[in-house]
Amino acid sequence: MNSYIYFCSHKIFKQFNIKGEILAVHSHIIIKKENLFYVYPKDNTSHTINPENFYNIKNELNFMNLVVVDHIDSKLNIVSVNDHINRTGKSFLRGKTPFRDLPTFPDISNIYIKNNGKTLMSVGEKNILNINRPENVILSSWIAAISPVWYYVGVKIAGLGVSENLSSVNEITKFLK
Repeated sequence: MNSYIYFCSHKIFKQFNIKGEILAVHSHIIIKKENLFYVYPKDNTSHTINPENFYNIKNELNFMNLVVVDHIDSKLNIVSVNDHINRTGKSFLRGKTPFRDLPTFPDISNIYIKNNGKTLMSVGEKNILNINRPENVILSSWIAAISPVWYYVGVKIAGLGVSENLSSVNEITKFLK
């Protein structure tokens, strides 16, 4: 059975040094290694991250479940995500909905599969030193802006935050079991 892991940026993907067969589709890079598909966007813009590209990737790779991995600023190496706050200044659904027969305003209140995780506050590429965060909220880069687009096109999402200290992709797959 194939598994699909989406890294929210090239930067987080590089941290894991994954090698394999390389494909480029819909402004994304896909690395296939055995029964694992690793996907990351060429950039974090609405040209790359949008319902049409995600819908096409989902259908070409034929998946309904996806692990979305983002960088976190935390002493914890890896956390499960159960909610997010978007402070990136981006909404990759804005101006892109309705798409096909999907709604203009999707309900994303229960977007993540696991309920026993942490809340991440995504800030994009902003300097995290100047960001006030609510108690028990972990800063991340892009998951709050990207996950709603995957969810919008019908993908079930398990969200993970990983620190820069984590470099083994095996830790991600072990954490998911």
